[in-house]
Amino acid sequence: MAWSAPSFAASVLMAMAGAVGACGAPSSHDAADSGAVDAAPSSPSVSGIVPSRVFLARTTQVTLSGFATHWSDSTKVDFGPGITIEQLVAASPTALVAQVTTAKSTPIGVRDVFVDDGSSRERYAGAFEVASPVSASFEGTMAQGALARMTLQVLDTSTPLDLTSVHNIDGTITYPNLALTLPSGVGNLGVNAVQDFEVTFVVSIDVDAPAATGAVDLVSGAAGATTEFPLPSGVRVTTRTASPLASGIAATGQITSAYDSALYAFTPSTMAILDFSVESMGLTQDPAVALLPSSGHFADLLGFGYLQTTVAPARAPLYAVYWENTGGTGPYSVTATSTDVAATAAATPADQTSQGALAVSALPFVLTGGDHAKNSFDWVKLTLAAPTTLRVQTTGDLATDTRVTAYQSDAQTVAAPPIETGSAADGTFSLKAAGMYYVEFSQGEDYAPPHTTYTAIIRLD
Repeated sequence: MAWSAPSFAASVLMAMAGAVGACGAPSSHDAADSGAVDAAPSSPSVSGIVPSRVFLARTTQVTLSGFATHWSDSTKVDFGPGITIEQLVAASPTALVAQVTTAKSTPIGVRDVFVDDGSSRERYAGAFEVASPVSASFEGTMAQGALARMTLQVLDTSTPLDLTSVHNIDGTITYPNLALTLPSGVGNLGVNAVQDFEVTFVVSIDVDAPAATGAVDLVSGAAGATTEFPLPSGVRVTTRTASPLASGIAATGQITSAYDSALYAFTPSTMAILDFSVESMGLTQDPAVALLPSSGHFADLLGFGYLQTTVAPARAPLYAVYWENTGGTGPYSVTATSTDVAATAAATPADQTSQGALAVSALPFVLTGGDHAKNSFDWVKLTLAAPTTLRVQTTGDLATDTRVTAYQSDAQTVAAPPIETGSAADGTFSLKAAGMYYVEFSQGEDYAPPHTTYTAIIRLD
């Protein structure tokens, strides 16, 4: 490892210079005192440690100063548990220069330092501290089933963060040289703001995340040149229970602190289409719900926004996390409306053409198991008794881009403009006459693996 300036050798020379200044020719006051025949001998002691604080996961040059000591290269220094002395040199009988290394697991806090030269053992009580190189602060509810913001402030200002950024095609900005490790059940949803010595992440907490305190580890830098910023006991997750929702009845609440969240659950008795809507009656600007399946995991996110639709299996809870991501406060409402599924069918290889189209026997209809990697197309057919407007949606993997097209009974003539929304499909077909129609689900123009799966909903608008 290359040591930062000043080098270890230079540090020894500086310590020697300091020692000569302290122990060389006596001052006038020293000279006057030297003639006193009854002067008591001085007891050796450690008089200073610079720096007096080191950070986790670092190697640091530390200088110890002594008074009336007789230190040498064979002198032993004990900085306490978890600190390794890589090199120790006596710059003078009253100065030691050490290279010390701390691990991520080194206990933090203030500690005593002991110096043993073989004839005496000096203790410098409470003179040395091991600290995390970052501190953490939070905005929002750090509880099960939540979204919040976590800001890490760099205390080791010798090492600024690597702010290398990438501007993605979708308009987002990512920071590939900043990585964050969090406790089980706590996720990093991305960088919200960043400066040389401060970074804010949006974090998620799963519904079943352990209610415990866990470590945070920020890693900055390109591969092969990284710096760690560990923070033991950096995140504390508390327990909370989801509030139940009843179909069509708005649940109301109040957000009193910026970025707080609320957790709700709805459990349908049968397979159902669930429509969620949120409204803010206060100063909030962008209220939304994050929909989670029965796993309660944000990795399985079903949707995020002020209007969300999904299909829920019978007797399996669906979780809704209310969050306003601009930090607004005030009253709000969350409404879940459940609609029983009248008919369902699973996609098969045979339905890739209109000849194998699945027959829709009743509405609302749900097509399950859609997978563009297996079937480039899925066809269904239905007969309408009168002119109507159909609403067609896809749900599941939010990044699966699906195009939906309605055809006349010949399965060739387009009956209405296709639905192509760039991600999960949501639109309507205005069908002007009774009769048979085909609906085709295909890969959208922005389709790309590994986002291939979807569930489709067809119902009257």
